[in-house]
Amino acid sequence: MKLKNGNISQMIWACFFGNALGPIVFISDSINQDVYMELLQHEFSPFLDVLAADGKTNLEFQQDNAHPHTAKRTLEFLQAFARNHILTIMDWCNKVLLNWIP
Repeated sequence: MKLKNGNISQMIWACFFGNALGPIVFISDSINQDVYMELLQHEFSPFLDVLAADGKTNLEFQQDNAHPHTAKRTLEFLQAFARNHILTIMDWCNKVLLNWIP
């Protein structure tokens, strides 16, 4: 946790697949591409292994366009990560949300 503008701030990363809740990770520092890739490798990867052992296939992964997610090294890491886990990386498109506005 960190103090931000007099308030306590806590970054949390989590994931799910259907009704299977994955790890919930409390991040104590700022997140950069190295922290993000380490999180995926050490927290997300074991969850994907459990899903695969349960016969779950055609998994899709979506993230927003935050810089740690879109950095060149992260994208290269994600390509290899996706191949290893037979995972589809979805493009982020927040334009879809605009269609919900009347």
